Amino acid sequence: MQIFLILLLLLVILTAVLAAGSFALFQNAVRRGRRQRAAEPDALLPPPESYEGKRRRQTLEAEKLRESRRLQPVEILSADGLRLRGNFLASEQPTRKIVLSVHGYRCSGLREWGLFAGYYHRRGYHLLMPDNRAHGASEGRYIGFGWLDRLDILRWCGYLCERFGPDCEILLHGISMGAATVLMAGGEAQLPSQVKGIVADCGFTCAWDELRYRMRADFRFKTPILLWAADKLCQKRAGYRLKEASALEQVKHCTTPVLFIHGDADTYVPTEMVYELYAACSAPKTLFIQRGAIHANSYLTSPEKYEKALEEFFGRIGF
Repeated sequence: MQIFLILLLLLVILTAVLAAGSFALFQNAVRRGRRQRAAEPDALLPPPESYEGKRRRQTLEAEKLRESRRLQPVEILSADGLRLRGNFLASEQPTRKIVLSVHGYRCSGLREWGLFAGYYHRRGYHLLMPDNRAHGASEGRYIGFGWLDRLDILRWCGYLCERFGPDCEILLHGISMGAATVLMAGGEAQLPSQVKGIVADCGFTCAWDELRYRMRADFRFKTPILLWAADKLCQKRAGYRLKEASALEQVKHCTTPVLFIHGDADTYVPTEMVYELYAACSAPKTLFIQRGAIHANSYLTSPEKYEKALEEFFGRIGF
């Protein structure tokens, strides 16, 4: 009897630990975080290959855009009733070509894309920089890991088609989680024909794969038991499963040309994932591996090579 009580107590403790651990994982990974004030820009910037260097450059470029007063706030309503907000930077010359830029995990449209705004603006494109649900100025309690966001991107495409007419041309360009988002959107049958190309920079294969990889890399957790429990919680509260958020499955249905980009020194979203995505993609595709680039730093590592890869891709798709 005493052994039975001890075993029962151990079971209760184990269940409590599992419940607490899975809840903490869900809260940290999927629940919207508290809004933090952007760090003040530093006069002495670290090397561009460092994460901190990128963040500070993002802050500087975002502030420059805000101060320029050229940004137009835009807003749409998601299919599930969330107000999604973003910023629109109009070209200085008439055009119907628009780049719809999708930011990464726990970033924002303006902060992520301030680095690219100058390049696209010089090429004479309009630039739309939305904040994903549960990010920036957009509403939402739970991060969609690309799966919920893919439908939001279709809505933003609809907004652009309505604003610029049925003969407009759209390029989807995403970074990190944004890359997974545009790939997931690319696999949807409802993707408008106005979308002429997709650029996916350092995207993950699926949310489950990425979180499992991070748990192993950061915490040495080799068993996915906490992830299984967090997945059930995600389904109940956020309305989707982590394995459901799969760019790998969506690219199998994609027909829009894709440029895949990844750094070969990426240890956050491992470089191996881009080879899986490239192999699975059914659309016309190109792969560019930036040597020496860590996660989401391919452009800063070599802007010239990155822009050359973009321009060659634009030439192939006529954008």
